[in-house]
Amino acid sequence: MRKFTKSISAFWGLINECQEYYTKNARDAYGVANKNFLAIQLLNDPKNWINAYTINVAGVLAVILPIRDPHSIRGQSRSEYPQLGYNRTIMISRNMAGEYNTESVILLTDSPTGLTGSIIPDPWLVNSLQRPHCGALMADVAFSESSKPALIPDRVLKEEPDNTLGLNYGNEKISDIKDYLKCFDNNPSSDHVYDFLVCVMQPEPGTRSPWGFVARGVGNPVDVGHTFLVATEKTPMKTVVRNAGFYPSSFVWPLGPSAKGMLNDDSYHEFNIALRITTTSHQFTQVLSYLSRANLKGYLYNLNSNNCTTFIINALREGNIILPRTTGHWTNGSGLNPGDFGEDLRELTLTSNMTLLTKYQSHPNQGSCV
Repeated sequence: MRKFTKSISAFWGLINECQEYYTKNARDAYGVANKNFLAIQLLNDPKNWINAYTINVAGVLAVILPIRDPHSIRGQSRSEYPQLGYNRTIMISRNMAGEYNTESVILLTDSPTGLTGSIIPDPWLVNSLQRPHCGALMADVAFSESSKPALIPDRVLKEEPDNTLGLNYGNEKISDIKDYLKCFDNNPSSDHVYDFLVCVMQPEPGTRSPWGFVARGVGNPVDVGHTFLVATEKTPMKTVVRNAGFYPSSFVWPLGPSAKGMLNDDSYHEFNIALRITTTSHQFTQVLSYLSRANLKGYLYNLNSNNCTTFIINALREGNIILPRTTGHWTNGSGLNPGDFGEDLRELTLTSNMTLLTKYQSHPNQGSCV
C-alpha cells in the first residue's frame, strides 16, 4: 500500500495535460457504443475538470478528478447510480513511459482538513476506465497524516465485485444456533466450570488503529480485525467448547453498512489478545441466549452500531459481564472496533475471575452429543 497527501497548490500543468489527453483520446479509445460510454462522458465533461487537484503518491504526482453532479451525466439516472455523489472521483496517473492509468475510486478522508485519508475502488466504474495499453491500475492506495484512518470495524474482507472493497460474511455459518449449543448442560453444580474467552484480532496488534494493511498479493487490501467468543464448559465427564463470531450475511461496505446478521464458527480464527472470564452457570446461559438473537429473522449487522465487537460486548453485558466500550471514528461512521477493544482489554484491571492472554492459543470446538 502507498500513502499520499493532497497537494496544497494544484499542479495545473499536469492537470491540463491529462485533460487534453483524455479529451483527444478517450472517445477513440473506448468507443461510444459500449459499456464505457459513461467513462467517456465523465472524462470529456469540462465541468468535472474545474475542481481537479493533485496528490502525491510516494513522490509521484497523480490527478484527482471529482465527479460531483450525477445530473450532469447525460443518459444516466440517479436510480442507475444511486450512490454517485461527492465522494466519487477518477484518479489519473502517468508512469515513466508516459502511459496514463485511470481508476474510479471513492475518497475517504481521515482528517478535518481533508488533506489525508484513504482511497477505495468504486464499484460502479471499476476497471471500465482501463485502457488496453495502460499499466496496472492504482487500485490499492492509502494515505495518512499521522495515523491511519478508520475504515470498517470487522475482520473478513474481500474485493467484490470487480475489486470493490467490502466486508464479507464468514465461511462457516452457524445455521441453527440452538443445535450448535445443545451440548452445554448449564448445570450450577460446583463440579461444572464455565468460562468465556473473549478473542480479539487487532488489525495492528498493540495499537488502537482501527485498520491496517495486509501484504500485497493476498487480495484483500485492508485488515480491520475481528472480535469473537469461545464458550467452554468443563465437567468431570466432558469438555464442551463452541466458537461464535458475528458477521453480515451479505456484502456490506462504508456507504452501505447494513445487512442481515449471521453467526459463524470461528474455531480457527486467529487472535492476538484475549480475556478469559470464569462465570456462573446463570451468566453463561444469559450470554448464550443473547447469541441466539443473531439467528432471528430481521436481526441486522451494522458496521457502526452492531458489528462483531459491539455484538460480543453486548452479549457479555447480558450476563452482567461489563467490559469497556471505546468508540472509534472513521469516515462515514463510528463505533466499537477490534483495535480499541483489544487495547481496552490490555489496560483492564483484572478481577480474580479474569486472565489475560497475549499469545495465540488454539481453540477448536470440542464435545459432541445427540
